[in-house]
Amino acid sequence: MTAPPSHPLLARSNDDGRVLWLALAVAVALHLSVLLFVALPDLPSPIAPKAPTTPTNITVIKIPPPEPERPRPPDRPPNERLLPVPDPDPERPEPIREAARDEIEYTPPVDLPYEIGTPPAPPPATPFDLTHAEIVPPELIMDSKVEPHFPELARVVRQSGRVVLRAVIDEDGAVDEIEVVECNHPSFGFEDAAIEAVRQWKYRPATLRGRPVAVYFVVLVEFKLH
Repeated sequence: MTAPPSHPLLARSNDDGRVLWLALAVAVALHLSVLLFVALPDLPSPIAPKAPTTPTNITVIKIPPPEPERPRPPDRPPNERLLPVPDPDPERPEPIREAARDEIEYTPPVDLPYEIGTPPAPPPATPFDLTHAEIVPPELIMDSKVEPHFPELARVVRQSGRVVLRAVIDEDGAVDEIEVVECNHPSFGFEDAAIEAVRQWKYRPATLRGRPVAVYFVVLVEFKLH
């Protein structure tokens, strides 16, 4: 018994059904692959990574640590003085120690002149007064004595005068620091004439224990008409 022949419309409807199912299956597969890619991006790779190889010709260099910096002694103030430390046991002899390498031995020269006894004190910087008991007074060198110029006004009116000066005779015998102590006629120019003349005078300097010293000295200058 033979099967009845199929109708052409029925065969076409079967082919369209297969195509529809096939398209639906492809769409579902694409949708699932997209969901897996978005939802599971950090899945481990099925291929294991290759372990890095360690080279065999490595040279290890050891660097020594830096030396510690030595502590620096504190700076000493310029006005600080070192005080001697008293010996706690003065009766016990001190141990003999060897000289360090950095110590310098100093031997004084043997040909230096020296004097036994206390050296005399140096003279002070200020001039002495002639009332000092050990002062030998200065002496005027007559060749250096310059006569003062007689003031013209006093010459016209025939007026004599007298001037007392106080000066310093230094260690070289020169006259310095002149001042007027007294003048009997101060309006005739006697003071300036006396100072100008006395400033040029030279003395043998005063001495103290054989050493020249500066002293205060009083000079009298007289102006007389001949």
